[in-house]
Amino acid sequence: LLSIFLSLSILLAACGANTTAQEPSNSSSNPATEKGTIRIGLVNWAEDIVVSNLWKAILEREGYKVELKELDVAPLYQGLAQGDLDLFLDAWLPSFHRNYWEKLGDQLEDLGQWYEDKAYTGLTVPTYMEEVNTIADLEKHKEAFKGEIVGIDAGASVMRLVEEKVIPAYGLSYKLISSSEAAMLSKVRKAYQMQEPIVFLGWNPHWMFTEWDLKYLEDPKKVIPEGEEIRILAHKGFSEQYPEVADALKRFKLSDAELGEMENEIFNKGNDELAVVRRWVEENQALVDQWLGKQNSK
Repeated sequence: LLSIFLSLSILLAACGANTTAQEPSNSSSNPATEKGTIRIGLVNWAEDIVVSNLWKAILEREGYKVELKELDVAPLYQGLAQGDLDLFLDAWLPSFHRNYWEKLGDQLEDLGQWYEDKAYTGLTVPTYMEEVNTIADLEKHKEAFKGEIVGIDAGASVMRLVEEKVIPAYGLSYKLISSSEAAMLSKVRKAYQMQEPIVFLGWNPHWMFTEWDLKYLEDPKKVIPEGEEIRILAHKGFSEQYPEVADALKRFKLSDAELGEMENEIFNKGNDELAVVRRWVEENQALVDQWLGKQNSK
């Protein structure tokens, strides 16, 4: 019995020693939770994917935890207004997202415009469609286009604009096809390779205009708004909760060339978005430091 008791004592002591050795140390907290969690809502649009991941990379380096949540436009605005999301970096104002702003603007903060040029969207065709130059030309070539305009997600404001205003204004007997941006671009790529007719929703900033020779169809009736600004929105009270982040976002500016550089790496070359933006941050640290308001920026 004594022998058994001693054996059990040794075994229990060994187990206790092993347990102590394997316990993780709690001496230091996770730095990514010290400054808080910032939830960024994004739509599956190229420029939104780039800038949302860009700020995820920047803010995580500054000690924040960042969550990206992909949604359609309508629920994204609703989530932002309700405080379920903190930021949206791709608001097209004053026209395309006007309905959302008019309905929910009093629950949102506008942190300013980041895209240095004016954004635009419109009906687009490849340049090899030489006889189609205006929206009015579409009806004469309905059979070639199979009576279809290829669009993006149904909740996008530009889809409603085309459906409710552009098509009636020009008397087009076309059907607007909703799909994701990726699905639309896949159809454009296939048609372009085969030199086939296709009309779709294009916009800039976007890598599609560097990848293919495209043209916007002229809009002589001025149905489609011109000169949109891409702005950053936050829920009410965000600037008080995260003043340093809000100030940095107000200083944030990106040119068409800088945005296109990252878009090309991600969407044309197929590189991981976070890897691309992290490398870009490292190569442009002085510019990023200016956004962050750091004293040692040059």
